[in-house]
Amino acid sequence: MGRFDPIGIVEAAYRVGGTDAEWLDDIVAAARPCLDAGLGTVAWMLSFDPTFATSAPAGEGPEGWQEAFFAHGPALRPDQLDRQYRAGCGTLREVTMGSFEGDAYVKRYLSPMGIADFVAITGRDVAGHGVFLGAPAPKPVDLSDTRRATWSRVAAHLTAGLRLRRTIGAEVDAVIDGERVVHAEREGRSANARERLRAAARAIDKARGSCARASRKPLSSSGPVSSRAGGPSSTAWSRMAAAC
Repeated sequence: MGRFDPIGIVEAAYRVGGTDAEWLDDIVAAARPCLDAGLGTVAWMLSFDPTFATSAPAGEGPEGWQEAFFAHGPALRPDQLDRQYRAGCGTLREVTMGSFEGDAYVKRYLSPMGIADFVAITGRDVAGHGVFLGAPAPKPVDLSDTRRATWSRVAAHLTAGLRLRRTIGAEVDAVIDGERVVHAEREGRSANARERLRAAARAIDKARGSCARASRKPLSSSGPVSSRAGGPSSTAWSRMAAAC
């Protein structure tokens, strides 16, 4: 596991171009240095509207991981699914509430792959749409309160990023490079929107510096930032910086 750097994940969450599969791939790539404990990092979109369903998963795991991770889904009751995909951050051991080693699913599917726990970061909106991001672990995971709170904020940004994609698709109002607005359309042309974009850019740079992101590419190569509702505010970026 590399440097803990949640800012890159948040940046990936707010990219609105490309397909959903490419979007998930970007999130996994950004999360891998933070999450991967040697058994991979995975992500998928999910929906409880009207019944539970998931997208094709992204990422990599132990051999046979897709079958193992999704084998028990149809057998779970709605309340079990709701608990497994509750919004925020948690671990599989917490979900099984002390019965991890004795759980039939764990013994049949996870233990043979060397999985002793699973970090789960789930963003869900009130309509039941969301994103799951996680990583299997070879030993029990003990999340600190600070790390759990930071991952929960990341989960909220994943939800907002998905909502942004569902709302505007690949339609972008403005692109910024540093603090300079290099292109603007529609709502991005207003003076108020431009100032919000500049404030967000300053907050992003501050957050990157706080997380020792000396090697991070400039914002212009990370994808466009939209001035529309649903994108990250300067306050949100500042909170992420404080958490690093």
